[in-house]
Amino acid sequence: MHPFCLSCINDIADKLDPSLTVRLFADDCLIYSRISSQEDQVKLNLGLKVINDWCTEWKMKINYKKTVYARLTNKTKNILLFDYEFDGTPLARVSNFKYLGVTITEDLNWNMHINNICCSAERRLWSLRRKLKGASWEAKLAAYLTLVRPVQEYASVVWDPFRNYQIDRIERIPRRAARFILSKYRT
Repeated sequence: MHPFCLSCINDIADKLDPSLTVRLFADDCLIYSRISSQEDQVKLNLGLKVINDWCTEWKMKINYKKTVYARLTNKTKNILLFDYEFDGTPLARVSNFKYLGVTITEDLNWNMHINNICCSAERRLWSLRRKLKGASWEAKLAAYLTLVRPVQEYASVVWDPFRNYQIDRIERIPRRAARFILSKYRT
């Protein structure tokens, strides 16, 4: 993206209420705030209006299918329920969403993200097993380190698991990869 475009996008944050946090990355915008009262909800809705006005001014089109909201909390009681809208259209509430490749759920649990990355890594590993059946261990190792391991490690400092069942699920894949690389399969 051209540096001028980045400075244009960065001016969104200057127009928002200081109680709102905005995260910008390329053509993505994430806005969030702690909502503990009706006033906080109104501020967030006003922030969405500011973003909509900015998009209109710069003639940017919004993908309304991707414009959603989620309530992130580990509370089970006394949750404030508010609705939000963008350009007069009510936003769809979702229980999970992907942001920069990381799956975030309403209850702030990493199980869904871990399941997603493990499934993706397992598919890649199975593909390598089919395609590199007769290859040397060096080629298999290079393919694993290039195509499978990055899927598992992407943004791991954010979602680093601490529960044993999550760790076991993740570590199962490198163990399978080691058997594949060394051609030491269980019989």
